[in-house]
Amino acid sequence: MKILHLNTYDKGGGAEQFAFDFVHHNFDETIETKLLVKRKKTDSNKVEVLNRPLFSHFLEKTDKGFYKISEHTFFSDLSILKKIHLTFENLQKNEFYQNADIIHLHNIHYDFFDFEDLIKIARQKPIIWTLHDMWAMTGGEAYTFENENFKKGIGKTPYGKFHPLLNPIIDRRQKYLEQKKRIYSIINELKGTEKHNFVFVPVSNWLKECLENSYIYPNKIEEKESANISIQTIQNGIDTTIFKNLNQRNWNIKRILFFNSDNPYKGASIFENLLPQLNQLINQDKTINFELFVVGKEIPKGTINSDSKIKINHLKPIYDRNKMNELYNSVDILIFPSRAENFSLLVLEAMATGVFIIGSMAGGIKEQLANERGILFENENQKDLLEKINLVLNMDLKELREKGKTASLFVNENWNVEKMRVKYIELYQKIL
Repeated sequence: MKILHLNTYDKGGGAEQFAFDFVHHNFDETIETKLLVKRKKTDSNKVEVLNRPLFSHFLEKTDKGFYKISEHTFFSDLSILKKIHLTFENLQKNEFYQNADIIHLHNIHYDFFDFEDLIKIARQKPIIWTLHDMWAMTGGEAYTFENENFKKGIGKTPYGKFHPLLNPIIDRRQKYLEQKKRIYSIINELKGTEKHNFVFVPVSNWLKECLENSYIYPNKIEEKESANISIQTIQNGIDTTIFKNLNQRNWNIKRILFFNSDNPYKGASIFENLLPQLNQLINQDKTINFELFVVGKEIPKGTINSDSKIKINHLKPIYDRNKMNELYNSVDILIFPSRAENFSLLVLEAMATGVFIIGSMAGGIKEQLANERGILFENENQKDLLEKINLVLNMDLKELREKGKTASLFVNENWNVEKMRVKYIELYQKIL
């Protein structure tokens, strides 16, 4: 069984890590995998670049330069970059595609993929599409936050400035939304020798509900017996041989971990802006004390007073997973204030190591922290976050660590990468 994965890159965010890890797993001799990408960032022989015309490289660089000057995109708005990539034509020339039994899609944003070619591929091969965000059901947004226009057939939202759209001069989101609806409907009606399975695989129940209620989903009312498109949720899993609780927490002051990023989806400012109030809180209550570890962007000077009881340790971003495991094992609590999230690998990693999570109710985080595996605060609500932090800081340290251990055991049992892969293999076998 040959599985061809397609993703924009082979290194970067969660989707890239997911696809890269998947093709590098030591499956038995019956399964062969390859990853095709727009741009290759690693030296892996399991990853290939999907050929495209030189002119597309030139236009893409021109568009990036235009964005730096004006904070707008241009060529991508006209679908020029998608069309000149000649996705299907170049796939046809790829030897692994020719022999592939299944096409497994991941993130195909950033003008990497001519969406019209999805129909041509579906006529030749079964397709599984792992949904790492909402892009498949919107006019181009990866997330729409609280906006539900994707359910109503309205392409525009207030979030056109965020990636992957990046503030287009010509807003064609309505056109793209209608295009997706039309393409999914055509694929759904493929008959006879053209009939192949097309399975959406959301990685959270939250995203599954979004898809089922979206304007573009062709089987919105009820699943037809003859329907070609279906949905199966397979939640993310992590490598629990790397991310594990080392049971070495012996310090007596609570340690909090926070990842500080400019990414508008991650909501870092929500926590950063309440630091003065948190400082005031611990000054009023002498029994509360903690140490803060900040990874990434430093907390600006003056955010809290120089005589604050809060000790802040700034750390550079860490890319080595074994070192990340060491970091998780050196703290007790993770503040995770994401404004938009699917089924976070970072949350799973931290939970697996015994870290107690204070997370927002965004997306699939609610599933991850359900049943007291962590504590949730209302999305983007600083007051509620402060209350939840205060609650956790007043918790007995031993009790806190026991809760972390319970969450760790749950991740090991339910969200390990081996169980996830077994579910995908079962799906592969089912659709062939």
